Amino acid sequence: MLEKVRHHRAVQISDARPDNPAEDIVDQEETSSGLPFLKPSRLFLFMEGRALIEAGSFLASWPLLAQNKRGDGRPVLLLPGFMAGDGSMILIKQFLRQMGYAASGWRQGRNMGPTPDLLNPLVEQLRRLYEKEDRKVALIGQSLGGVYARELARLHPEMVSKVITLGSPFRMPSTAGVSELVREDVEIDAEFEALRKHMASPPPVPVTALYSRSDGIVPWQTCIESPGESRESIEIFSSHIGMAVNPGAITVILDRLALPHGVWRPYTPGGIMSLWFPLRNNS
Repeated sequence: MLEKVRHHRAVQISDARPDNPAEDIVDQEETSSGLPFLKPSRLFLFMEGRALIEAGSFLASWPLLAQNKRGDGRPVLLLPGFMAGDGSMILIKQFLRQMGYAASGWRQGRNMGPTPDLLNPLVEQLRRLYEKEDRKVALIGQSLGGVYARELARLHPEMVSKVITLGSPFRMPSTAGVSELVREDVEIDAEFEALRKHMASPPPVPVTALYSRSDGIVPWQTCIESPGESRESIEIFSSHIGMAVNPGAITVILDRLALPHGVWRPYTPGGIMSLWFPLRNNS
């Protein structure tokens, strides 16, 4: 059983059993690595509406965030979450372009879940960016998009510089722990099984996994990366839906993208944006 995960402090197994009454303590399951998780509570699902506040905060803090180190033109591929498309990543794409990165959407329409016909077009999109820019591509995936990003990096590490996941449940053993809002929308269990055997294994590139304990869609424990060199898990105050426009997440993304190729250091919150991170991340 996984006893701890490094994310600026150890995440103990006991942390997976919060004494917060807002958590549902029924339907407890285990991640693919044995870490227990709890299905997100209805309260947290209701709180997903704060994604609008996060988007507003992103726009308000845009000038401040733009003071970060500018990019050097390296390519970035953005992969949307389940039932979302490139439109859900438009703000982060425009911001990254303004910051000097060659950000691109996935151009596959709405993400309807893992299907047999999806992987090959994604590989071709990755290859086009890699050959066009003649540089490795950074992959940023929200929710299920992060699962795809990890799979792309696992299959073609020679074309990927790093992976950043935003609330991606790559340790989910089944869709049973997902909010009913998702499970009742589209049945993805059959296709999900095809990815399940591999998606928890870290890809052979640097990985940063962002997660929120108040995620209302997926159990936060399923979004934590396993410990290892060039791998980290970072907790932020965020909804699930709004993580791609959360100022704290954007701050981490800018910091990770600015790292020179072949250089790694764990992220440490600082400045005014540290308000988006729990105090335990600053200890």
